[in-house]
Amino acid sequence: MGLEGISWLNPRGKHLKHRPQVEWETHGLRACDYILFWIPKQATEPGVYDKPYALTTRMELAENLARGKRIVLGIDPDVPSMRHAKFLAERYGVKKVHTTPEECLRALKRELARRKPAERDVDGPAWVAETLARHPVCVDGLARNQLLTEQWNRAFAPGDVVRVRGGLPVDASLLPLLNGDIRVG
Repeated sequence: MGLEGISWLNPRGKHLKHRPQVEWETHGLRACDYILFWIPKQATEPGVYDKPYALTTRMELAENLARGKRIVLGIDPDVPSMRHAKFLAERYGVKKVHTTPEECLRALKRELARRKPAERDVDGPAWVAETLARHPVCVDGLARNQLLTEQWNRAFAPGDVVRVRGGLPVDASLLPLLNGDIRVG
């Protein structure tokens, strides 16, 4: 695809039970810098689908638009009832809704090419875990880690050099998900 140094999280490859699947997807959506949503035409197997098409995807799209995530959106022209999703996308800053997966990838490449690495200094600790534990979104350790990852990655791009003075109080398992070349000291 001509995109190097990119990690792709594709929920279609996972075969987990419902809760672990949702937790894995939610964590990936919170940690990522860009989300590429492609909503293909529905398969036409009669009687297979008993719920509205792409309902979960529509909910994830709305949630992540509201969270301020950078989104590239594509919807096959034959998908019915997408007017509200397109309205929300426009309302939250998506400039164009693409009609093919190839258009989505080209748009993502353009977005990635615009990002220029920076060098930043941050006074530490970069966050105080006890304060975050009282945040209403932090119902458990997983939710806290998702919030931390999302806030960090919103502030820093993958190529940034981030010097943290005073420490980085974070679970070591979270470090690979944080953007930037992090230097603590």
